[in-house]
Amino acid sequence: MRCPRCGYTTDPKLMDLEAKLYYNELSPFMKKVIDRLFKLVDLHVGKLDKRKRSRFLYMVGSVKDLKDVLSGINLYVNQKMYLGGKGLDYLAAIINNRNRDKEKTIEAEKRVFGIDPPEQGEI
Repeated sequence: MRCPRCGYTTDPKLMDLEAKLYYNELSPFMKKVIDRLFKLVDLHVGKLDKRKRSRFLYMVGSVKDLKDVLSGINLYVNQKMYLGGKGLDYLAAIINNRNRDKEKTIEAEKRVFGIDPPEQGEI
């Protein structure tokens, strides 16, 4: 079954296939980051099976900007959320929310902090 609005599926075979395709498209650096993340979560939160790993990759696979994925992982690791028992579903929600709210966050930061003055050549 596939959601017509967001494309989410509950079919485990299809989820595994799409997660594998997404993982194979990643750069070697991102593969290394995700593998280290899996080891960290496996050690502190609980044993990850293939289904949980592929579900995370499937949920994050819709994010096209890898900066959002990397910044979400950095936030998760730097604030040591894994020690609080927050797993990969929590991290996937962080990444998807960052991706969804990116433009609104930039606009709000511009209102609060202002914008940079133009460079000499831009005037």
